[in-house]
Amino acid sequence: MAYAITNHRAIIQSGIIGADYKSIDYDKIQEIKVDVDLLGKIFNTGNIDFKTAGVNVVQTKYGQTVAPGGNVMGCIENPYELAKKIKEISHAP
Repeated sequence: MAYAITNHRAIIQSGIIGADYKSIDYDKIQEIKVDVDLLGKIFNTGNIDFKTAGVNVVQTKYGQTVAPGGNVMGCIENPYELAKKIKEISHAP
């Protein structure tokens, strides 16, 4: 997985064989949740979950499709700091 944070959106790349991309516009974010487990506390990593309205649309090499699940950036270093920066940019609660 790979991630990118821009001025307007968060981009999540996933996929084992092909590359799938999720683009999450900041104005669509309703909530940002940080999840850190015991190992995450030791290694200062965690997951950032973006809650948005509507469905998750994924761009694949075959076109767009609706994706199950949430918009999660996994195993992020300093997840609380990154979530704080994203909240400041997006004005999410």
